[in-house]
Amino acid sequence: RCVIICVQTVLRQLLAAGIRPHFVTAIDYHEISKRFYEGLDAAQVAGVTLIAEARANPAILDAYPGPIRVPQDAFLTRTLGWEERPDRGTMIPAATVAHLAYYMARHLGADPVVLVGQD
Repeated sequence: RCVIICVQTVLRQLLAAGIRPHFVTAIDYHEISKRFYEGLDAAQVAGVTLIAEARANPAILDAYPGPIRVPQDAFLTRTLGWEERPDRGTMIPAATVAHLAYYMARHLGADPVVLVGQD
């Protein structure tokens, strides 16, 4: 039993191999990152939730055809005037999508966390 979290650059390869991750991570600033989701439809990513940090380019969120979650972000919360909303919990801001995948695994309570294909 495990939770599979992948970075956006390998989502297509996993799906093509018949591996459906539970989560895919995104934090990239540039809109070119939407290319990782172009041509995918909701059926192909059924059960795969995109975890995108608030600083991710909006084109990524527009291109992803499945469910999307954005971890709480203090700057975004202040900017949108959401101070009155209940705390949704926080995650450590990530430097890379691999960091975000690891932090997500730890946030979910995974122990141990096994990283495959990370250099």
